[in-house]
Amino acid sequence: MLDNKLANMFLMEIEEMIVELEEGLVSLEKNPLNYGLINQIFRAAHTIKGGAGMAGYFLIVDFVHVMEDILDKLRSKKLTVTKEMISELLKAVDVVKQMKNEISSKDSIDENPSYQIIQDNLKKLLQNKEEIKESLPEILVEKQYEIILKLKPDGLKLNFDPNPLIEEISKIGKITSVINPDPTLWNILLKTKEPISAIKNIFLFISDDISITIQEISGNAVIPAKAEIQSDSTTLEKKAEANFSDKKIGEILLEEGKITEDVLQDALSKQVSFRESKSSSFIRVDTEKLDKLVNLVGELVTGVSQISGAAHRVKEKYIADTDSDDLVTSIESLDQISRDLQEQVMLVRMVPVEFTFNRFQRLVRDIANELGKKINLEMSGTETELDKNVIERLSDPLNHLIRNCVDHGIETPEERRRFGKDETGKIFLKAMQKGGNIIIEISDDGKGINRAKICEAARKNGLIAGDGSQLTDNQILNLIFEPGISTAEKITDLSGRGVGMDVVRRNIEDLRGRIDISSIVGKGTTFTIWLPLTLAIIDGMNVQVGTEILTVPLLSIIEQIRPKKKDIKTVEGKGELVNVRGTYFPLVRLHELFHFQTDYTDPTKALVLVLESEGRLFCLMVDNVLGEQQAVIKALDK
Repeated sequence: MLDNKLANMFLMEIEEMIVELEEGLVSLEKNPLNYGLINQIFRAAHTIKGGAGMAGYFLIVDFVHVMEDILDKLRSKKLTVTKEMISELLKAVDVVKQMKNEISSKDSIDENPSYQIIQDNLKKLLQNKEEIKESLPEILVEKQYEIILKLKPDGLKLNFDPNPLIEEISKIGKITSVINPDPTLWNILLKTKEPISAIKNIFLFISDDISITIQEISGNAVIPAKAEIQSDSTTLEKKAEANFSDKKIGEILLEEGKITEDVLQDALSKQVSFRESKSSSFIRVDTEKLDKLVNLVGELVTGVSQISGAAHRVKEKYIADTDSDDLVTSIESLDQISRDLQEQVMLVRMVPVEFTFNRFQRLVRDIANELGKKINLEMSGTETELDKNVIERLSDPLNHLIRNCVDHGIETPEERRRFGKDETGKIFLKAMQKGGNIIIEISDDGKGINRAKICEAARKNGLIAGDGSQLTDNQILNLIFEPGISTAEKITDLSGRGVGMDVVRRNIEDLRGRIDISSIVGKGTTFTIWLPLTLAIIDGMNVQVGTEILTVPLLSIIEQIRPKKKDIKTVEGKGELVNVRGTYFPLVRLHELFHFQTDYTDPTKALVLVLESEGRLFCLMVDNVLGEQQAVIKALDK
């Protein structure tokens, strides 16, 4: 290893590139003709190789070079994507992960015979050219497309240069015509064997000020040109032909005298500055520094909030004057600024769940292949953001739940056909925000959970007596979270030992969350996880019971009421209930819960808060409500 700084930079970068490689390869298996995706995967591999070379890790360079050769031949259509190829490339990604882990732990990479075996398998894939070439005509049919680029009214301010786009378009087929009737319009004819999605991928990051139309046309279709641009069409067709040479379009235009050197350099500088501005909008920050900043801001917010409360009490106790008013106003301003600061800092630590969700595509693919099952993982709500610390600690529980869905939930293709189902099973991974909670659902359309088997396993483990007929359906289902409970017909390397679901529940509860389960036999099973948005700071409402002051999460409070005597009922087996506009909710007396002294034992004289927590509604009886307070949440030392 040559340089510590280079090595640290490489380790940060390789993590992102490995994720990009893995996600890209899994997606490519489903979309083998997506050449835009192949280019993206190639760039990720090339970035890893370049970074490893600069940091002095030449074992990675040599290994990734073979991966790069395969991807390059895919780009140039000398190879085609196969299931075997994807499997071997994913094994190669695993090797790169292992090498990265070795660097992290001991700053070096040991030579491993298994690495060479995988590298040799990759080299064998490079030798299958003839067989693949013969099969291509059966798969690929050349079509002709018309691509229209139109600048919107304000688009001229962009100094839009279409040449880089035309060059990219030429890489996926043959451009037969480029017509530019005015400065805001470009009409391009393309012959290609690629699907229309490959063309669309080229325009993913184009400004909204440019409208793009792509349509398939017949092979004989011709775009009529105006008489005034006929003389230009020949020149523009030469530009299209230039795409198939080694020269850039700008160089061809320069040779033809259509542009000057200054114009060319200006256009190139704009392209470079655009790329730099995109990359410079993100910086890497050590998570420890970020956590420390969050904690300090939390302490600041709490401190300012306490000062604000003290200032108001002083103002109420003594005669108000101008100076005290100014003091309170200044403190309130400081309080608002500190809250805004806290909100922005918390947003910095929020990340989309997409990055975690995407990793499960590989997991589902590999296990399904191993078990001979056909399974698609469908995701929604991936833009939902969650505290980075929560996401990191949630990865293992989600991993275990998805493994269970694949191994025990989804049936084999033969079983599914026998039950009249599509032979391809589905697992759904969904995220959404509701109030101060994030809800994550993991569901499948498989066989569901057999209650009788759960009760039998629970009886053998001494958790219940009898056949479980005295239990509700929800109580039976929740038995799977007890240690040693499994309904698997056979134990596999993946699951079935009854070890894990209890750990899943414990890990989620450690995050101040909750997991629920529902299941319909023959239809499938759903796990619902409730989590707080953040583990660091909450907005709360201070409540008083006797001399004690407690904080209730503000987002959980629906309303505050003082019930009448006729609204209070006691039901055997359910305790006290409060009627809130026709709906009865359980009443929790806070002083009884914590064994506090209280000023009121009669709910009609006390205050009652209607709360929602993790999807459940109930009423909380307190003596008094004092006001809002932000609280910093810290784990107690174990």
